[in-house]
Amino acid sequence: MPRYHFDLQDFRDQVGVDLEDEASARQYALRLAGDLIRDTSLDAGTRHYWRMDVRLGDERCLTSLVLEMLPAGPNDPAATDQAVNRAGVPAPN
Repeated sequence: MPRYHFDLQDFRDQVGVDLEDEASARQYALRLAGDLIRDTSLDAGTRHYWRMDVRLGDERCLTSLVLEMLPAGPNDPAATDQAVNRAGVPAPN
C-alpha cells in the first residue's frame, strides 16, 4: 500500500500514512483539515491560514488543500471582497 505524507506550511510529515490510493489520500487530507479547524482557537479579529500538501513518498506534491479563515463578519462589505478564494471563485453565501 502506498505511503502518503501530509505537509503543512511549517511542518514536513516524515512518517506518513499508508492508504489505498490518491482518492483515499484526498479524503484523509479533508479529515485532517477538519481536525485543524476544530482544534484552532478562533480569536476575534485573527486571520488563520493553512496549506496542506499531499505527497506520495518523497515524490512531488499530488494535491494541495488551502484553508483561510477571515475575521470579517458576513454582513461586512469587506468580507464579500475577501471571500474570493485564490482561484478567483466567490465563496458561497
